[in-house]
Parts: sequence; structure tokens; C-alpha cells
Amino acid sequence: MNYPFEIKEDVALEGFAKKPVLMKGMTLEKMCYVKVKGIDIAYANFGRNEGKTDGNTVKDLRTEVRENRYEGQYHEPPVITPEGKLVAGKHRFKAFIAENEEYIWAAIVKFPNTKVLRQYAIRENLTRNPKNVADISDVV
Repeated sequence: MNYPFEIKEDVALEGFAKKPVLMKGMTLEKMCYVKVKGIDIAYANFGRNEGKTDGNTVKDLRTEVRENRYEGQYHEPPVITPEGKLVAGKHRFKAFIAENEEYIWAAIVKFPNTKVLRQYAIRENLTRNPKNVADISDVV
């Protein structure tokens, strides 16, 4: 499949890496490295009030990336649509952008509609590690 962003496949890593927890109607197309600058993060964090980002979380993730301690395959991956829109993982993408990393491990997921996409984003933001926890204003 062709995407409007560049990918690097790693079949071995894809075989054992942690997968996103899918909701009804979602389809995992591929897990791979995606070129960070090819992803549209403008509409990211659908599950957070006004798409807010926690600077301390990004700072901590930047340190992990800089020190080569971030191993994305062991965490629920950032999720992007086949069209290149970031659905979940804004903090991680911002950290990778700030550290001038070219690629990030991510999942390309197809959503049946916007409602499922938003529900997934909310649920994903309520999980931990390596992310921060959403507050009540994010889910009301």
C-alpha cells in the first residue's frame, strides 16, 4: 500500500511489537517506522481538551529519545491514519520532532468513521506509560 508519507518496514519488529488496542471497526494496516515530518499533527490529541500538550511529558520523552532509551515497540504505539493524520501520540511526535529524529515507530490504523476515531483517541489518552494521564476536562 502507498501512503502520502515515507515508511521503513521492519518485519521482525512488527512481529513482536506491542499493538494498539483496536475498537470495533478499526483495522491495523501496518506497524512500521514513519517519517516524522510526513505526519500531520495539527489535529492530534482528539481525546484531550483543546488538543493540549503537557510540556513536562514532552521534555521527559525528549530525554529518553536523546539518550536512546525510548523503545517504542514496547509501548502502545502512536497511531496515524493511512492519510497521514496523527490520532494518538502527539507528545511522542513532538519529542521526536524536537530531537530532529527522522523516523518513529507507529501504527497505521484505518477507522470506519470519525466517531470511532474520537472514541479511540479518548480511550488511548486514559492509559499510561510513556504518556501522562488525561484529566477530567479531557473526557467530559
